[in-house]
Amino acid sequence: MLKSAFYVSLAGVLLHVIQTPYRVLNWGPVVWLAQISYRLYLWQEPFCADRHMRSGDRAFAAVACACLSYYLVERPMLRVRERRSARATTEISQPNLEASPTAA
Repeated sequence: MLKSAFYVSLAGVLLHVIQTPYRVLNWGPVVWLAQISYRLYLWQEPFCADRHMRSGDRAFAAVACACLSYYLVERPMLRVRERRSARATTEISQPNLEASPTAA
């Protein structure tokens, strides 16, 4: 009896430990930061490369540029890619039947 109670409580602890980090990763600000993380990686170099010039203002500027490049450049390009992909899929699935060879 004691052994089974131990296993049940061990399973409960493991389940809690496994599920808790994922709740944090699904939190809105963390998801947003993950979306702009690559742009932030690219933009931090011009703003934060010189150790004498590091400050909160420069970090804020890097985050602002990362946001602008994500929302004004990358997202529109992703939408274009999705439209082209959908159009190509539609053209492949629906062959043009009007262009059949004529009999002589």
